[in-house]
Amino acid sequence: MFNEDSSIDILFKKSTNYILCIGGELGYARYKNLKKLEEKGLLPLNLISQYALLDKLDLIGDGIQVMPGAIVHKFSRISEQCILNINSTANHECIVDKGVNIMGGASIAG
Repeated sequence: MFNEDSSIDILFKKSTNYILCIGGELGYARYKNLKKLEEKGLLPLNLISQYALLDKLDLIGDGIQVMPGAIVHKFSRISEQCILNINSTANHECIVDKGVNIMGGASIAG
């Protein structure tokens, strides 16, 4: 979990943005740590591969990570701090709630 060490506070003061790449069963812990980073004044970055396809989404949240080959079909909602791993698919009208990690090769239906 998050540590309130003084050396990390110095790092926060020198930084403006963050990204945290922990997925799988640690999704909730990752999301809670990300919220702590925001409390420190850091802003999330979106990392979206040029080899991913996001087709006319209703929502793209802050701090998402979209890996190569990931596909999200139209009218879907990708909330904040989600990870869409390699070759994952979210079909039309899916709602991917905050902090969710769609594992590589997984497919969810709208």
